[in-house]
Amino acid sequence: MKTLLELRTFLIVWVGQFVSLIGSSMTRFALIIWIFQQTGNALDLALLGFFSYGAYVLMSIFAGVIVDRFDRKVIMLLADSGSGISTIVLLALLSMGELQLWHLFATQLVSGALEALQVPAYSAATTLMIPK
Repeated sequence: MKTLLELRTFLIVWVGQFVSLIGSSMTRFALIIWIFQQTGNALDLALLGFFSYGAYVLMSIFAGVIVDRFDRKVIMLLADSGSGISTIVLLALLSMGELQLWHLFATQLVSGALEALQVPAYSAATTLMIPK
């Protein structure tokens, strides 16, 4: 029982990060389906992946340095919040009938960059939350 209490903070953060990453992946998958239904164009699908994973790769170059210099909790909170806000923006645009392809590309660019910060911040913070 003592071990479970010692891992409480880690379990809370782990569940939060799990939900966040699953939500981002499900959103990306839904966007792929929406783009294909709207355009039927494979180039648009490829561009969505390019903006999302391209931003992830480019930001990954700097992510380790950023994570080491700033508070990991703040980075994880900002990354999760930014991804959530970008998803809400897409939902609002869709419900107003104003959603366009460039909106998807822009939000996936931001989400990919934030995810590149989130992953190393979580990995580095994990070692600090688990007792020896």
